[in-house]
Amino acid sequence: TDITVIAPSNLQHPPDYDPKASDLAAVADADFILLAGFEGFADRLREAAGSDAVVDVVATEYFPAALEAEVLRLAALMGLDEHTAMHNIEHYKEHWDMESQRVQDAIAGKTPVVVSHAFTGVWAALAGLEPVGTFGPEPLTPTKVAELVALNPTVILENSHMPAGADLMEATDAVMLQMVNFPGDDFDLKLVVTVNADILIDGIG
Repeated sequence: TDITVIAPSNLQHPPDYDPKASDLAAVADADFILLAGFEGFADRLREAAGSDAVVDVVATEYFPAALEAEVLRLAALMGLDEHTAMHNIEHYKEHWDMESQRVQDAIAGKTPVVVSHAFTGVWAALAGLEPVGTFGPEPLTPTKVAELVALNPTVILENSHMPAGADLMEATDAVMLQMVNFPGDDFDLKLVVTVNADILIDGIG
């Protein structure tokens, strides 16, 4: 329950946050420093952590099986109760299944051809869809745009936090959906699933 969040959740791309001195001081007494591994400030946090803190890179996944494995790993790392962790995971898995069914019911009969950002494929899976191609996170080259256009996509799943598909959008008649990968101020992963389910239903259904 004693958790300090360094990067504000209202940033478009929180990993780009530049920590203040007070942020770095806050981690000096930490027992654990959790990183996603792609934060620009990761090295500074490690330096500020001191010798006693355990620095751990967390796999940031929304797939239920992957999230379950990571939560149980963190529970073991921190010496926490596995049963409580599993209780939380079961709630998440039930929510994922419910929202996945809601999306699939709403788009039943549709046959979207999906191209997704490298970090939004999970939301295609939520809809029971398989992307025919991916792009990002690096900028699209003309060759890559041509390759993806040839797939005749009708839906592009963009990453709203680090968009890379503008050139692809201009070259197709596809609908671009801005998918969300970071939770808001409530830090609720289940709400992220619901938000993206709504986006998929509005854009495809």
